[in-house]
Amino acid sequence: MKISVSKNDLENALRYLQAFLDKKDASSIASHIHLEVIKEKLFLKASDSDIGLKSYISTQSTDKEGVGTINGKKFLDIISCLKDSNIILETKDDSLVIK
Repeated sequence: MKISVSKNDLENALRYLQAFLDKKDASSIASHIHLEVIKEKLFLKASDSDIGLKSYISTQSTDKEGVGTINGKKFLDIISCLKDSNIILETKDDSLVIK
């Protein structure tokens, strides 16, 4: 997966998804956000086993489609600290690179 997205769009989507994450166990998959890139859209899903939310944001560019998960709280914390208006998300091996 390799995409470019608006920081504001991504940050807003992540804020909405926080309510649907399991906060008791940060290592649980229920505390992660599922990311999936299809064509020019980034789909984000979160579920705490009782209820979930699926949302999407448009990408500014999509170089490669793909899927992955990342801890939702940590992801929001990282994105919130970035100053750039555009963010590049890229998977390399088993890692997500955020630029």
